[in-house]
Amino acid sequence: MNILYETYAQIISESTFLIGDVLFTKNPAIRLPQTRIRAACYSSGNKDSDQFRDMKSFEGPLYRVFEEAYSFITRNTSSISQFVKGSPKRLDAPVYPEEAVREAF
Repeated sequence: MNILYETYAQIISESTFLIGDVLFTKNPAIRLPQTRIRAACYSSGNKDSDQFRDMKSFEGPLYRVFEEAYSFITRNTSSISQFVKGSPKRLDAPVYPEEAVREAF
């Protein structure tokens, strides 16, 4: 029973360190490369293409990586434009609702 408790305490201690590292250090990817995000927006619908319209790698504290990657997704998501009947105004809306994209991300 004592060994189980010590193992559990060690896991909690290491997890707390990792959480703090991912959230608050300038570049946790130095020690934890899995905290990076690489994103690519293909020029065409074909993923076999070697041409990208936009490509970026995100590193840093989790909050900054999340915000920059979310911005990348919204910037590279198509939008639908509709003209208001009887008015010269145009309404632009993203193909996917922002709430759905944020929830999925």
